[in-house]
Amino acid sequence: MSFIWVILGVVVLVPLVLYVVGMVLPKSYQFEGERTLRQKPESVWQVVSGVGAIVDANFANRTAQRLPDENGLPVWLLDMGRNKMTIQTVEAVEPERLVRVVANSNVPVSSTYEYILTPVMSTDEGVVYASTHLHINAEIYLDSGHWRTPILRIFVSLFGKQGLKGFLNSISNRFDS
Repeated sequence: MSFIWVILGVVVLVPLVLYVVGMVLPKSYQFEGERTLRQKPESVWQVVSGVGAIVDANFANRTAQRLPDENGLPVWLLDMGRNKMTIQTVEAVEPERLVRVVANSNVPVSSTYEYILTPVMSTDEGVVYASTHLHINAEIYLDSGHWRTPILRIFVSLFGKQGLKGFLNSISNRFDS
């Protein structure tokens, strides 16, 4: 009989502890990532200003739909099944700087991504290439108000940097194929 109480205790206590830990974690997270790509800034701009790399980087995406522009800048709706995300471009200085805001339809989560593209020269085995240094600043804000938020805070605090690295890999992969 004590075995059942142990299992019941684990089933109740583990989620409760995770929830409490998530509640005391910060609401805001900032991550940075960078990569030098052996492509001209105009080519990198075409990838980061589209939505393909975002779709590729997130396995949960099912479809991406272009919505009407807001203030002359593109807006996308990503359908992830039970969840939808709106990606709105709020600033675009081609091919130097792009700022996007991502909002979640089900959970009070919003993100701001700033892409900074800088032309550089890179070398590989003595050969000089016109390249682009891509720097991404990401700020993720997880407000209270939904039962999933504390668990999401745990995931973001543990894996947020890895997610940005995966997104940079997705951008790089767009040029490797």
